[in-house]
Amino acid sequence: MTAVSIYPPLDTPPHHRCGNGPAAQLHLHMGDILFSDLSALTVCDVLRNGELVHSPLISVLRDTFGGSFKTVADIERIARKYPNSEWLMRFIEPLQSLIYQRQGDCQWNLVRVGTGMF
Repeated sequence: MTAVSIYPPLDTPPHHRCGNGPAAQLHLHMGDILFSDLSALTVCDVLRNGELVHSPLISVLRDTFGGSFKTVADIERIARKYPNSEWLMRFIEPLQSLIYQRQGDCQWNLVRVGTGMF
């Protein structure tokens, strides 16, 4: 069994927003869309225990679990099957990056804000 490190959630949303991702949110909602194409100026990666399982260029989720992954709820369904794993969603935009961690059923909290692609 993997020990999951829980990061403290941020309590202030980032002020800058660029691209189409969920930049101004402290928590993801199950209906939020995963903007995973470069034309949207936002890249959404999903990591399980530090291993990339979804990105716009390669999707291990699609190959391993089948189906299409368009919303947070789609990822949540898979994450519930692996409750002892660390799950992160990383939204990378031109001027900032946002990392959300799954911290319980349907709880995806913003834990890191970074500088983005540039």
